[in-house]
Amino acid sequence: MKAGNKFITILGWMATAMTVVMYSSCMDQIHLNLNGTKGSVILPLATTINCTLWAAYGCMKEKRD
Repeated sequence: MKAGNKFITILGWMATAMTVVMYSSCMDQIHLNLNGTKGSVILPLATTINCTLWAAYGCMKEKRD
């Protein structure tokens, strides 16, 4: 495996893990809404990082499927 391919694989796993974090942060948002509190910054931040990682993965991957 070339160094570039290894980086793309690691980037894909990081993006996958960030997807889990993003969907898990929805639970915090629901909890805050039920308590009458405005939302936290966790959900938008997790979404932004997740989308950035997946966009970078898509642009850097040589063979697009």
